[in-house]
Amino acid sequence: MAKKSDAKRKAQLKERRKKFETTVARRLASQVRTNEWMAAHDALPNIIADLVDDDGAVLAYVEGEADETWTVVVGGVPVAGTNEEFSALGWFLSAAVDDRSAGNSSFLRFSPWLIEEVDKRCEAGNVDFYDFLRSLLPSEKRHLTLPEHRTF
Repeated sequence: MAKKSDAKRKAQLKERRKKFETTVARRLASQVRTNEWMAAHDALPNIIADLVDDDGAVLAYVEGEADETWTVVVGGVPVAGTNEEFSALGWFLSAAVDDRSAGNSSFLRFSPWLIEEVDKRCEAGNVDFYDFLRSLLPSEKRHLTLPEHRTF
């Protein structure tokens, strides 16, 4: 009788080890896939703001790279670059008000991260959101109307 219970116990232990090894292998594979996905998405540019027309076409945007460089792209062509996101945002807003003053109806979309950064600056300077955005524009364009904004 002892032999049966030993054999049964050994079979149960073997089954448990097999399940454990399968679970560990599955988790490692899952981590590898997650790491690959993260690496692929970290390599992509991070778009923090874009100008979109009524049909949903992106007219201009600000993208950031992993090395903290910011590029303003208008009509698919990079037009300006800097390592300061608010300078890039100012150039982008300048393109947006130019588009608006040309009679086009478009709107701005900001990433949640950018809205948080602007809100921090607004609180520190005790200014309104739109007043802060206008302050980023060149002085000759500050009187122009900004397009409405939305969040991604």
